[in-house]
Amino acid sequence: MAVPDQSVFTRAVLDALHEAPPEGWRTGDVREVVESRFVFSRSDLSELTSGISTTKVISRVNWAVQYLYAAGVLDRPSRGRYLLNKEGRRLLKSAPVKIDSKYLSKRYPAFATWSRSRRRREPKRTDVTIEQLAARVESLERLVAKVTEQLEAIARAASRDGGSP
Repeated sequence: MAVPDQSVFTRAVLDALHEAPPEGWRTGDVREVVESRFVFSRSDLSELTSGISTTKVISRVNWAVQYLYAAGVLDRPSRGRYLLNKEGRRLLKSAPVKIDSKYLSKRYPAFATWSRSRRRREPKRTDVTIEQLAARVESLERLVAKVTEQLEAIARAASRDGGSP
């Protein structure tokens, strides 16, 4: 089975947290419950996300918890522990199989606000061609060569003048 998308994980996390004890669960506990509900192969569980060195499963569970907390459907009774609140239990009864950010934004203004503020902080990704990257590398190499020349000139001058620059 391939690792499902974020919207499937968000619903699975909501379902899992329904079983949490009164003190709540850490995200690792939630992940274990979610993993047990899917049939993941070892390669699925070790598949890394692009750009960061964590697995897709860990990343998606962490983001699902963050999404649900930002929407206001989870409480955090103590640091790093989460559980469903009254609104979370209501959502559990009515939510579709997939809970994506559009669904949460329409239903929860707090999530929409959080999501907008997060987008403003993230750097924009731009598509860069190989040729553009090569040109940037060449430019950096020229800069390094120029700085190296200048440093060598300073070192030669210092050695001629008795060691002080």
